Amino acid sequence: HKLSNCVIDSGALDNVMPTKVAHALGLTLTCTYGSCYSMESKEVPLVGRIKDAQVAFATLPEKRVLATILVVDIPPSY
Repeated sequence: HKLSNCVIDSGALDNVMPTKVAHALGLTLTCTYGSCYSMESKEVPLVGRIKDAQVAFATLPEKRVLATILVVDIPPSY
């Protein structure tokens, strides 16, 4: 699956992806329980997790990193 524009923090323990984006990409999620906090300090539920997602960078397509992405119930424009 290809996503053309996103922000990945390669130093972060986890990255987040909105539920609608994950569903639009047809990704398979691993069930995960819990919640996290939004930038507005609101608690939001975790929907799932994508473990070891292979991420390639547009400016360095030969460079790939593995990232854990938490799928969270936040707006796609977040």
